[in-house]
Amino acid sequence: MHSDVKVTIITVVWNDAEGFLVTARSVLAQSYDNIEWIVIDGASTDGTSQYVRNLSPAISSYVIEKDTGIYNAMNKGIDRATGDWIMFMNADDAFYDERIVAYYVKNIQDDDSVLYSDVIRREDGQIHPYLSADRYWLGMTLDHQSAFVRSDLYKQYKFDERYRVAGDLNFISNLKAKSYKFRKLNGLICCIKPFGVGASSSYFDRQHERVNVLRTYFDGPQLITTLHAEFKKAYDSKVVTANEFNKLLTLIGIN
Repeated sequence: MHSDVKVTIITVVWNDAEGFLVTARSVLAQSYDNIEWIVIDGASTDGTSQYVRNLSPAISSYVIEKDTGIYNAMNKGIDRATGDWIMFMNADDAFYDERIVAYYVKNIQDDDSVLYSDVIRREDGQIHPYLSADRYWLGMTLDHQSAFVRSDLYKQYKFDERYRVAGDLNFISNLKAKSYKFRKLNGLICCIKPFGVGASSSYFDRQHERVNVLRTYFDGPQLITTLHAEFKKAYDSKVVTANEFNKLLTLIGIN
């Protein structure tokens, strides 16, 4: 094992005391020793901040202050990180077992930029599906909670704070467009996390950000044709209104 590899785990939390404790227990149970744990609390008002202070002897670095959104908070964690690799394990997310970080470190290859694996939905215990690796130009092929990323890449590119829900897609797409090496650890489950909570947004709002990201990095006839068919299906299924459908077509340059 590469025991000299320092791994930074960043936890972002705001007003989720119970979820923070779930994550804290998981992080502190990891068998790998060379871990730096950073906690970014957005000035919680529900008691979370006191839990962070109480656990301060086990936390390498923490911040309790207001932020402008989740990606601003995540970038604060990146700025404080001193590890060779970074993972995000935000409030209410938990490693699948105590060996996960050690397994990632053991499997590092010299040319790896991002290692990733599967995640389980807490709601139903099923593996959450993502796009196949060859369809990266259409959206997320991995969960950013399972992403084990070289810290220099996070520090160089960070999360674009203009996005509300697509900052992780933008970060991953940027690395894909620049041909950094992604490698899936097949057969490994990284974490268990809830999928029924998070930033509230409509289908239209999510697609608006998604289209902006994809057209930035992968624009072309194949992308436009595929998105057109996808949005037409959403319109036929009454997921979007006629007005929203027309706006989506404008976004992809059809209207």
